[in-house]
Amino acid sequence: MKSHYIELFTAAVQTCRACKIKPEEKVVVYSDTSKNETLVDAFYNASVATGAETTLVISKAYKVPLQDPPPVAVAAMESADIVFDLATQPWLYTESTNRITGSGTRMLQVLADENSVIHRPPTEEISSRADILAPKLSGETIHIFSDLGTDFTVKRGERPVHWQDGRVINPGDWDSLAVVVAAFAPPETEAEGVIMLNGPIYLGPNLNFHVDNPVRFVVKKGRIVEITGGKEAKIINHYFDDFGDPNAKVIAHTGFGMDPRADIWAADIGNWESYDGGINVAFGGNNVSQLQGKTACRSHIDMILLESSITVDGTLILENGKFI
Repeated sequence: MKSHYIELFTAAVQTCRACKIKPEEKVVVYSDTSKNETLVDAFYNASVATGAETTLVISKAYKVPLQDPPPVAVAAMESADIVFDLATQPWLYTESTNRITGSGTRMLQVLADENSVIHRPPTEEISSRADILAPKLSGETIHIFSDLGTDFTVKRGERPVHWQDGRVINPGDWDSLAVVVAAFAPPETEAEGVIMLNGPIYLGPNLNFHVDNPVRFVVKKGRIVEITGGKEAKIINHYFDDFGDPNAKVIAHTGFGMDPRADIWAADIGNWESYDGGINVAFGGNNVSQLQGKTACRSHIDMILLESSITVDGTLILENGKFI
């Protein structure tokens, strides 16, 4: 028997139920040649078990993130009611995502590792927690600060607060399995101050690590203008220099994780982003309908600030990494 198939199939069934798949619906399971076949089989078979018409689409794996899937695959996904996206590399911030969700298809990304799929499937308890905490971001001025020296302010403007709980229910929904976060995309020039990174950072596709010593970012008018702090700062600066796109340094979104099950030390970005009370600050591409961002870029980095605080219009909602 394939390793962990029963556990993965059980989690996939729970996910299908959370997404309220109906027998009359059409499902596309999209994957590629680098994905764990056991995981693909689990989601395909779980979808078939709902009675829905299920189609498996497999394309060649991409080596870098944020690449549009092949046009034939996109057409298949546009025609579906729900897509389980099991691609190895993320492609959220692409025109294809907007086309697919714009057609009314709801799409659930399954980028999390197998351990997270098994141990952090969507539940009513997690969704209820997200429904309570996420709206607390719905203010105009968000101030992020810490004893370490973070002093960072962003404006929300007219941008919506978008939150994820690992399920897609309504037409056009997009979410990511085992990711429980609330976020919004500030207007591109409305972020200012100092960020002291003391947690993990995602520099896709291969530079993902916890910093040993804090890294200091200076942001002016929504753009990173300085990165200092030892060997990790050199790695991050090299990433930006090598990428060569000025949009990579533009504020993308910020918010916080809300999943008490998430492990900040797991080797999985979904755990990092979901970590309860961890603050996410991202730069680069954010041009998806859920965030209403305007920045097109093939780069998207996420960093997690630990033991930090947030006020929204002067009201303290998160103190030293703990919700008030």
